[in-house]
Amino acid sequence: TTVINSGTPSALIPLSTGANLVTTTITSQDGNTTKTYTVTITRAVASADATLAGLGLSNGTLSPVFNSCNNTYLASVANTVSNITITPSAANAAATITIGGTTVASGSGLSIPLNLGDNLISITVTAADGTTTQTYTVTVNRAAPSADATLAGLSTDAGTISPVFDTSTTSYTATVDNGVSSITLSPVSNNPDAIILVNGNQPDVA
Repeated sequence: TTVINSGTPSALIPLSTGANLVTTTITSQDGNTTKTYTVTITRAVASADATLAGLGLSNGTLSPVFNSCNNTYLASVANTVSNITITPSAANAAATITIGGTTVASGSGLSIPLNLGDNLISITVTAADGTTTQTYTVTVNRAAPSADATLAGLSTDAGTISPVFDTSTTSYTATVDNGVSSITLSPVSNNPDAIILVNGNQPDVA
């Protein structure tokens, strides 16, 4: 029992989950009369919500479209994408989230390195009750390097190439005046990540 002055807050009262009976007893100045007041404080049970409200990717698109009731997703990225950032958001702010065992704050992203092919990424949500969990998975497929070694276009700053450019045709001719002592070729690859060499050198990039 702790005596306090009128109007002074009590010491902190620990609360258990569920109903907590708190009594306040008042004794009159003459010491002969007492009265007891009770307050039942109900502390809510910790949430068992272990769902995500959202799941974002820095590259690619989730398939199917995110739904908190669906736990399995696919996404595809280009070969040039070597990392992807996963950004999960918990439905309940008190839940905790881990991505591949690393804890992240709700709404914060974690960068994951990608190997070629399929990369399985697990996102586990633990509810505020500390017991209920739910795991979401995203399989991110990183494409293999392209085998496309074709041109989409080829032009010169002098003369006209013949025949008209076609990606399946590899040999061309061009005629220029005697006064033209040099030319430039402008090749355009079908795959922007392909490497182009003209007479063994890479073309100048403006």
